[in-house]
Amino acid sequence: MGFLTELLAIQKKEHLTDKEIATKIGCSRQLYQMTRTEKIPLGFKILQGAVRTYPELQRSAIYLWMHSANKTTETADQRATTYLTPHNGQHGVFGYFLRVRDSVSKFLRRKAH
Repeated sequence: MGFLTELLAIQKKEHLTDKEIATKIGCSRQLYQMTRTEKIPLGFKILQGAVRTYPELQRSAIYLWMHSANKTTETADQRATTYLTPHNGQHGVFGYFLRVRDSVSKFLRRKAH
């Protein structure tokens, strides 16, 4: 199951409206609804808020990030470094995913040799 599918399952299980789940994860109803209906791609704000609110989504988020690693553009990678810059002493969820992805990639490369 994909990240967004799991988030939608949680929404349904908890009987939350778009506004209620958007408030829980820290985004606007409009942003959540446009992401849910796939009018816009899943962004950092929803990803970060959902993982903070629902830690059980971490595995899906890591899987999503690892499998989209080859599809990122230079612009996306440049934006990624922005999220790695500490804000109030924290690197944030996005930085965490980057570090996990890099660690797993290194491990798999060593295992292959």
